[in-house]
Amino acid sequence: MTEFLHNPKRLQTNLFIISFVLGTFFPLSATFIHLIINKLDFTFKNLLQFHSQFPILWFFDLLPFIALGFAYLLSNYLNDKIHILQEIIESNKNKNKEIEKFTESIKNEDFETNFNLDTENNLVRLLLDLRKNLKTSKLDETHRRKEDAERHWVNEGLAKFAEILRQNSNEIEVLAYNVILNLVKYIDANQGGFYLLENKDDESKYFSLISSVAYDRRKYKQKTIEWNEGLVGRCALEKEPIFLTDVPDKYIEVKSGLGTANPRCIYIVPLILNDEIHGVIEVAGFTVFEKYKLLFINKLAESIAATIASVRINITTAKLLEDSQIQAEKLAMQDEIMRKNMEQLRITQKEAAEQAKEFVSFTNSVNHTMIRAEYSVDGILKYANTKFLTKMGYSNNDEVENRHINMFISKKDQEWFARIWTALAAGGKHFENYMKHITKQGTEIWTMATYTCVRGGDGKIDKILFLALDTTEEKKQSLDYEGQIEALNRSTYKGEYLPNGQIIDLNKKLLNVLEFTMLELSNKSIFEFIHADDKKLFKDTFNSVVRGTPKEIVVRFISQATEVHWFRMSLSAVNDMYGDIAKIISIGDDITQQKIAQLKEEEHTKQLKIQEEALRIAKDSLQERLNLAKAEVLEQFKEIEQVKILNEKMLEGLLDAVITINSENEIEFFNKAAENLWGVSREDLLGKNIEVLLPTEFEKPESNYMGNYFKAGEKSKLGVRTEVFFINQVEEISVLMTLSEAYNDDNYRLTAFIQEIEVELF
Repeated sequence: MTEFLHNPKRLQTNLFIISFVLGTFFPLSATFIHLIINKLDFTFKNLLQFHSQFPILWFFDLLPFIALGFAYLLSNYLNDKIHILQEIIESNKNKNKEIEKFTESIKNEDFETNFNLDTENNLVRLLLDLRKNLKTSKLDETHRRKEDAERHWVNEGLAKFAEILRQNSNEIEVLAYNVILNLVKYIDANQGGFYLLENKDDESKYFSLISSVAYDRRKYKQKTIEWNEGLVGRCALEKEPIFLTDVPDKYIEVKSGLGTANPRCIYIVPLILNDEIHGVIEVAGFTVFEKYKLLFINKLAESIAATIASVRINITTAKLLEDSQIQAEKLAMQDEIMRKNMEQLRITQKEAAEQAKEFVSFTNSVNHTMIRAEYSVDGILKYANTKFLTKMGYSNNDEVENRHINMFISKKDQEWFARIWTALAAGGKHFENYMKHITKQGTEIWTMATYTCVRGGDGKIDKILFLALDTTEEKKQSLDYEGQIEALNRSTYKGEYLPNGQIIDLNKKLLNVLEFTMLELSNKSIFEFIHADDKKLFKDTFNSVVRGTPKEIVVRFISQATEVHWFRMSLSAVNDMYGDIAKIISIGDDITQQKIAQLKEEEHTKQLKIQEEALRIAKDSLQERLNLAKAEVLEQFKEIEQVKILNEKMLEGLLDAVITINSENEIEFFNKAAENLWGVSREDLLGKNIEVLLPTEFEKPESNYMGNYFKAGEKSKLGVRTEVFFINQVEEISVLMTLSEAYNDDNYRLTAFIQEIEVELF
C-alpha cells in the first residue's frame, strides 16, 4: 500500500490490467467450456451459434470494457483519496520535522530560534513550556554563576591585597607602589595613582602623588594637589568616591605605542579610617569598571587606610623610641656628670675651711664651668658669676645684686620653692633637682640646680650657695618626648618587660584589653597571657629581641575573661648607659576585628571552592552533549570563515575604496583601492586609529569633512550616499561615501565604501 501511495499511476495501471483480465476471463472460459462439452471446434460460426443460443453472452463480451470503465472510475477515486492522504502525511511529516528541529534546538540550549509550530498540539505546548522553563533556568544559572564569580573575585582580591598590605607594612612608598601596581593589574585598568595626605594636622595640608603606574610600568612623576583642588581634593573633602564615565578631554593622557587617548572612566576613592582621610587612590581605564569592581575598590580602601595609619604609627613610634633612647642615654650621662660634679662639690665644701687656697682655685674653676650665685638667708642675691648673668640675660651685676630670688623664679613655682627655701634657711638638707628659672627677657631656662647652706665659723648659716648646669635644650626635648610618649600611650598598646619576660609596666589600653590591674600583674610574665598556639613563636621572637634584633609579630593575647585578642606588635630593646639590655618595649595595634574578618573571608573562600567543585562535577555531566554541539558549531564556523574569506577577497577586488573600523575606531580592513586613494600602505595602518587617516584637527561643525561621520557610533549618515572630502598628504579630495554598520554579539564594525567623484562622473 505504501508503494501505491508514492506511485498512484502504478495503482491505476494495475487496476486496468486486473479489470481487463477478469472481464475477458469469464466469457472466454464459458465459451471454451461450452465448445468442449458439445465437442465443437473453435470457429467463428460456432461462436455466433453459441451467442445466438445465449444472447446474454453479448453482455459478457462487453465485460472487459465495462471492467475497464469501472477500473478507470475506481482509480480516479482512489487517486483523489491517495492525494489527500499524501497531503496529510506530508503535513504531518513537516510538523514532525519542525518538532524534531525544535527539540534539537532545546537540546542544544538554543532558546531564541522561532519555529512554525501548531500550538494546538499538546506535545508542542509541552515543548514550548519546557523551552520556557529551561530558558528561565539557564538565565537564573548564568546570573547566579556571574554573581558567584564576582563574589569569588572580590574575596580572592581582598585576600591577595591583605597579604600585600601585610608584607609591605614598613615603608609607605613601597606599600603605595605595590598596592597601585597590583590594583591596576587586578581590575584591568590602564593607569593608577596613589595620593598620600601630607601635613594632615596643619592648615596647609596637601596630597602628594607618591606612586603611579600605567600599562604595568612604574611612572616617576612628581605631583602635589592642594586639599581643596580638583577631583582628588573634592573626593577627600566630601569623603565619598567619584566615578566618571564622561571624562573631560586631556584630564589624563594615557599613552601607548599607538598614540594618546582619554580613558573611558575614572574612579577616585578616599582612604578613610575612623572618619579621618589618609589619602586618595585614582584609577583609570578604557573600559567602564563594573559595579563589583567598584565595591572591591571601596572595601580595599578601608584596609589600605588602616595599614597606612598603622605604618605611620609604627614609623613615629620607632623614631620616638630611638630619640627617647638617645635622650635617655644623654640624660643618664649628664646625670652621671652632674652627680660626679656635685660629689666633687660636696667634697670641696667639706674641705673648704681647711683649704682656702684650693677653694678659691676651685671656685674659679666652677665659675668657668657652672652657673653660680650666692644668696642671703632672706633670699637676697649677693653675688652672681658671669655665667649666671649670661644665662639669665643680664649685662652686669648691678641689675641683679640685692634683688630677691623670686625675681628669677616663675610665679607658678614661687609657692613650692618658698617651702624649699624656708627649709634651707633653717639649716635643712640641700636641694638638688631640675629647676626652671626666668630670664630678664621672660624666657624659661632649665637647670640641674643645687642649693646648699654655707655656714660661718660660729656654725650659723652664713649664706646659701646656688650652683647649676644649663639643661634647657635637653629638658625641653625630654618634655617633648614625654608628651609624645604619653600620646603614644593613649593611641597604642604599650608594654615594658624585663629581659626574662617579667612585666614592668603596661599602659591603660593594654590593661583594659587583658582586664587586669598593674597590682594584679606584679611579678607575672608576659608569656602567661600569650595564646598556647603562639607561645613558642612569641618566646623565640622575644629572645631574638633580647639579643639585639628588633622584631614585628602578630600574636594572640588571652584576657582574664579568656577572650582572644589579636595584636600586631613591634618589639624593641632599650639599652642602659653601659649598652646592656635594660628592658624590652612592645608597641602594637589591636587587629582583632581585621583578623576575624580575614578568617571569615578564608572560610567563605573555602565554601566557594566546595561549590566550584560541585559545579565542575555537574559541568562534566554535560560535557558530552557540549562536545557534540561544539563539533556542529565548529563546522558552521568553518563555513562562516570561508564565506568571510570570500567576502574579503571580493571587497579587495572592488574598484571602490573600502575601509572597516571597530568600536575602538581601529582600522581592521583597508583594500587596494584605498591604498591607491590615500597613497599609503595597509601594513602601516592596520590596527591603528582612524585618526591617522582622518586627523581630528580638520573636524569642524557643519562641515562635510569625512572624519565628522566615519567614527564608531556615528549614525547620521548610515546607508546614505554622501559627498564628503578628506585631506591626504598633498591636497583635499572629494569623494562619495556610503556607511554600513554591523553588529555580532559584542563585535562592532563600521564600513565605508568610498568612490572618487571623477570616476563616477566619467
